[in-house]
Amino acid sequence: MHQIQLNDQYLIHKTIFETQGLTIYKGLSLKDDSEIFYNIHCIRYKKLLKYYLSVKDQLKETLPLTDSFVINGDLYLVFKSGEVGVPLSHHSLSTLEKKHLLLALLAKQALDAKLPNFIRWQLLQPEHLWVDNNRILHTDIHLKLLNPELFDDFNSIQNRIAELIPAVFEAPDEDLALKQFSEKCQAAVYRTDFAMLSDYKYLMGLSVEQKEPWLYEKLYALYLKLKENKKRIVIVGLLLLFGYLGFKQLGASNAILIQPYQKT
Repeated sequence: MHQIQLNDQYLIHKTIFETQGLTIYKGLSLKDDSEIFYNIHCIRYKKLLKYYLSVKDQLKETLPLTDSFVINGDLYLVFKSGEVGVPLSHHSLSTLEKKHLLLALLAKQALDAKLPNFIRWQLLQPEHLWVDNNRILHTDIHLKLLNPELFDDFNSIQNRIAELIPAVFEAPDEDLALKQFSEKCQAAVYRTDFAMLSDYKYLMGLSVEQKEPWLYEKLYALYLKLKENKKRIVIVGLLLLFGYLGFKQLGASNAILIQPYQKT
């Protein structure tokens, strides 16, 4: 097979996805001594190109984006390949191991919540989730969608996770906890990633009690929602109010804790 050099930096190994406005190559860096593969996205569709330029800094902060450049008006995004070990759905992984790996995935999604949901949705493709020999989860990034307006809400993320469960687990309907969690995701009952993560841990028996998300997380979510509407005065007022109520509640809890033990 004839291999092509790109920008004097990468050796194209093969084309793994192609459409009119986007091509994804598997390639090697000419600067690496070891054989490390990269997923090289060539974005030609102008609307998508402008979108990725606007979120490039967010991608660098959260994803293994190692390089980006423009050639003849096309944007290239280079991600380190995460195709290592075995797929998350592989039969060699036990159900318990998969549950812990799904927990790690949900935790990572919560920490990466600053990424647009359009991108997060694409990171949940079951065929691109891999597990290495140390049982560490990796994502082999393939950003194939062309319309940034698709799946750009949290309900879509929950629905995607509901679709992920039967693709990863064998007979998930026979596991009551998995079935309940999947049904909740399908119904999009969660308001935040942290609420979904907390409930998953509880349902799977990975935490001893069901807890509401922290007050800080709720306040921050409210702040972001109101910030989008630029209601700054309302933001300050509500934060002060909730801060006062939280402080008052904390004080009441501490008062109960320091009361001497009384026999009944």
